[in-house]
Amino acid sequence: MGAEIEGLERVAEATQTRVSEGREIPLESKRAALNLARAKQRAEAYAADEEYAESTLVIVLQLERLAETPPMLSKYRRSKR
Repeated sequence: MGAEIEGLERVAEATQTRVSEGREIPLESKRAALNLARAKQRAEAYAADEEYAESTLVIVLQLERLAETPPMLSKYRRSKR
């Protein structure tokens, strides 16, 4: 994802240069900026999804570990109540 953003940054810069030189219409510069913003937003969304998935995995693994309580310990817990 980083390479895509870097490439779109270069495209946006080059497009802005062409617009300032009069070789491109201003709309193209706006389009390049929009594509860059979309790519950055996708990268942020992917990072958030990854963080959520990792935290969910931690919770699931902890629940599985608790479910695998040794029998002796579970008998001790019942007798303490």
